[in-house]
Amino acid sequence: MTSSPGPRSAALRIGFTARSLARFRGGVDLYVDRLLRHLARVAQASGHRVLALFDQASVVERFAREPIEPEVISMRWTSKLLWDHLVTPAWCRARRIDVVVCPRSFRPLVLPCRSVMVIYDLLYFDTRDKLPWWDHTYFSTLHRLSLHRSDAVAVFSKFTASRLRARVPRLPAERIHALPPGRPHERFLADRSRQRPDASAPAVPTPFILIVGARPWKNVPRVIEAFARIHRDVEHSLVIASAWERTREELESLASRLGVADRVRFLGRVELDQLVNLYRRADLFVYASLYEGIGMPPLEAMACGCPVVASRTASIPEVTAGAAVLVDPLRVSSIADGMRRSLLDPALREELRRKGNRRVAEVSWDDSARGLLDLITAQGRR
Repeated sequence: MTSSPGPRSAALRIGFTARSLARFRGGVDLYVDRLLRHLARVAQASGHRVLALFDQASVVERFAREPIEPEVISMRWTSKLLWDHLVTPAWCRARRIDVVVCPRSFRPLVLPCRSVMVIYDLLYFDTRDKLPWWDHTYFSTLHRLSLHRSDAVAVFSKFTASRLRARVPRLPAERIHALPPGRPHERFLADRSRQRPDASAPAVPTPFILIVGARPWKNVPRVIEAFARIHRDVEHSLVIASAWERTREELESLASRLGVADRVRFLGRVELDQLVNLYRRADLFVYASLYEGIGMPPLEAMACGCPVVASRTASIPEVTAGAAVLVDPLRVSSIADGMRRSLLDPALREELRRKGNRRVAEVSWDDSARGLLDLITAQGRR
């Protein structure tokens, strides 16, 4: 006979700060959106309530079918700083929140309840040489203060957990919890056989190799150098899709100096459906990033049936889990060898597709949300 639940099973009022979701840009936005949805579902199944604080009414409509109790406090009347550090604590107090989830790598400096902070990487600690000094100083200080004030910290890779212990050694190790990673947006997972041709798909030369993202730590210059080494062995072009325009002139100049300017195409920002189309048409996706706390693009490519060559550094081996050709991102020769081997061996590419499909099937937002709920309920019992 099962005993009746005791005080440990008492229903919790779980708060969730959902600022800045109006412009859905993937990455962290995807994690915030999906964590809120799936946390609400698993929390409801366990008898808990999830109350979410939004900054725009238009965003609430996206969550209309979820078991969420929403409230909107517009940022038109305040700044992000005031919204985070004054509005959020006041809301937690007024709504009698037991535990609040802060899903954007920082938390209000003062809260009337316990908190679980979600952090995706330690970019502002680990890549200070690739960021303006004011960005590094402000955000690393804010992160450090937030981490020390949080009752629990959720990360999505063992790599990020290890970097957190190294960079913030005074943070008690028992506060840090590595949760299972989430999965790509549903558009990447759609049945490819039923997809209609996309009239807005970017016009690119085929066949091609795809890169997504060109920020400094994405290591695009070395990939261009690697492509220059193999371009006579393959008929492919290199396509770079990125909204980051600050380094575009430098990258175009590099391609020109290496004699591959006519084989390198820069697309700029692409919309979600266009990105799905690119992944599905590419013969290879190259992700030679120097630093990633999670690294969702390899999973996106795998979900679209695109073979992946990726770095063997940071969290990327955890994310790809044996379903990608791994290379040393600091050695151009290693990147070039991985690209050449993948492009010239159809059997290898087919094996990577199969392994990629299996890897994507292994990850689940429900698993991520259940891990997060376990942290929340542990705090709620204290």
